[in-house]
Amino acid sequence: MTEKEEKIVEILERLAAQSGIEIIDYKMAGVHSAKPKISVTADTRKGITIDQCATFSNELGDMLAAYQLFTGEYQLDVSSPGMSIPMTFDWQFERAIGRRIKVIRFIPDSGKETIVKGDLKDFSEATLTVEKTVKKKKETIEIRRDTIKEVCVVPQW
Repeated sequence: MTEKEEKIVEILERLAAQSGIEIIDYKMAGVHSAKPKISVTADTRKGITIDQCATFSNELGDMLAAYQLFTGEYQLDVSSPGMSIPMTFDWQFERAIGRRIKVIRFIPDSGKETIVKGDLKDFSEATLTVEKTVKKKKETIEIRRDTIKEVCVVPQW
């Protein structure tokens, strides 16, 4: 990571901490080019609103300008994670209890991926407890977190 990129990350993390916002992910492209782009996926423990994204974007833009990190135009995108972005933090799992989730996991013995869909009932540091329906019967399974590749909330329409 270049010095400029490190400064951007430092500003991003500091502002997020001050704002009560969690950075889920960020990407920087062309930071040293004529058209740099910074994309930030942000959330809060209660869920982020469009207004919070806009405010955070404006404040981040002001800070980047104050540090004069870009001499010309740049693109800054701040968005919420949406349901398709995998959950990674415990607070996200806490918020998803009772909701339908999709878990992509590896079977340790075979190395193959499997998909489990069901309702998240509980979680711990080591496992997720998921209730799924098999042949019209509810079945509760424990999924080891160290076998999980990805967990997403499944939209219910």
